[in-house]
Amino acid sequence: MNTINLPKILSAFAAATLACTAVAAADEQVTTTTTSAGTVTEFSPDTIVIRSETSPDPVRYSYSKTTTYVDDAGAPVSMEIVKSGLPVTVHYVHEGDRLIADRVIVHRRVTTAAPGVVEEPRTSTTTTTTTPGGKPNHEERKAEKEERKAEKHEDKAQKDLDRAGDK
Repeated sequence: MNTINLPKILSAFAAATLACTAVAAADEQVTTTTTSAGTVTEFSPDTIVIRSETSPDPVRYSYSKTTTYVDDAGAPVSMEIVKSGLPVTVHYVHEGDRLIADRVIVHRRVTTAAPGVVEEPRTSTTTTTTTPGGKPNHEERKAEKEERKAEKHEDKAQKDLDRAGDK
């Protein structure tokens, strides 16, 4: 006569269940989202290239129709506003050797002037100096010529007076 060994059946069933659970767990993929911040250097129909301050080389991310674009507050923005020079933060996942952008946060450009800095109008001043024994410049030569001319005129006037007095 055959007897049913209930503990053996339950034990076999439990082992089969554990084996199935282990196989299912092996098929699960764990995805980790990573974040990177930088400035857009290229934005093409399927790729966004970011240069960060921490990495000397630009990083290329692929994106798709499921990639979301938001502003700093999390409000959706159009992907058409993403242009070269904009600061962004990219949330991405590794898929093989590719980096796939899941979410792109577009930051506003910050342009601030240093407080208290006033730009003065630019002027230039030219100063000409001559040293004794050096060549005289144009203005000095002109002044010397005028002085010699005046001396000649005075000498002539004095001679004319002297002649007039001798008569």
